[in-house]
Amino acid sequence: MFHQRLVRYRDRIRLINRWNSSRELTIAEDTYERRPMLFQFRLESVLKLRQREREHERQSAAFARKRHAEFIARRDTIVQKRLSVISELRQMNCAEVWVSDHVQRRQSHIEILNQDLLRAEVDVAIAETQLAECLKRLISADQAARALERLAELQSAEFRRKEDGIELRRFEDLAKPDRRVA
Repeated sequence: MFHQRLVRYRDRIRLINRWNSSRELTIAEDTYERRPMLFQFRLESVLKLRQREREHERQSAAFARKRHAEFIARRDTIVQKRLSVISELRQMNCAEVWVSDHVQRRQSHIEILNQDLLRAEVDVAIAETQLAECLKRLISADQAARALERLAELQSAEFRRKEDGIELRRFEDLAKPDRRVA
């Protein structure tokens, strides 16, 4: 819409220039100098800081996710080992001849795996709480950065509206037929 107005005013200036044949009444199109439309967000440094914090929290959350997945994988391998040792013990129990030394070793191995499984469960629980804390910090950092980004967008749009209004008024002033340029 603004571009259409701009084109209309430029055409109007051209018509005025054709009608006014004398030099002193001519409105030159190059008298209009467009100011550079530079928008500087006042809180740019704070926005950059918030974006860096958000990126840091993303990295720490990714690390926490990776660590959590590693602990879960470790717990799952311990569970699988424990189940395989239990199945071996059951097979020995079903066999006609079984050596008590082998059975004692398998039982002690199961006890060690049970202790490892408990430690692995604790590690998974700790990793889950750390992951939840990292995600909370990430959400708050993301909200802070998005709020400042939105503020920058709104201020930029307001700045553009003001600049467009100034530019439109300039063209209206240039397009007035009673204006004389000396």
